[in-house]
Amino acid sequence: MLTRWRREYRSRLLSVTASTSFVPLSILPPPASSEMAGPLWSDGDKTIEIGLPNGRRLTIPASLDPNILAGLLPVLDAS
Repeated sequence: MLTRWRREYRSRLLSVTASTSFVPLSILPPPASSEMAGPLWSDGDKTIEIGLPNGRRLTIPASLDPNILAGLLPVLDAS
């Protein structure tokens, strides 16, 4: 990517119209609600190991909510 940028810069292909500016940002305190999930893993929990097609292995607690697992698998498999 850097070499492409340098080549475009030397060839004068880069546009000068783009301006650089800061984006406003505000950091908020965490919400005070108690909607935080409990721990996913307890010491005595049994585990399941899942081998993904991309060669990665996922070790999860046997008590993991299937909805959480259903959300995790597509993300982990795609990466």
